[in-house]
Amino acid sequence: MGTYLFLRSSSWPAIIDVASLNGLFMFLSVVIPTYNRKPILEKCLRAMEHQVLRADTPVENYEIVVVDDGSTDGTVEWLRAEDFPHVKLYEQNHRGAADRKSTRLNSSH
Repeated sequence: MGTYLFLRSSSWPAIIDVASLNGLFMFLSVVIPTYNRKPILEKCLRAMEHQVLRADTPVENYEIVVVDDGSTDGTVEWLRAEDFPHVKLYEQNHRGAADRKSTRLNSSH
């Protein structure tokens, strides 16, 4: 069984056989919008930072873009105090989920 990537956007899902990439490498951006979800975000980021990329993966490197929508639960302060080398934090005043989606797409690599 081969290695597959599952890609999803708002309009289409796709499954790509890694072997078909013919040695191409990818930079992966993981975008996480958040608003007052610090405990869930902590678990998520700790798990992601402990991931080890397999030698046969086309993913060369990755970033985790966290878009904070004006959290008041200490999310931003916690992120600034932690050492997550792959995380980029973008802050905005609370504007709701639709605006977070727009910001995150414009913020990724």
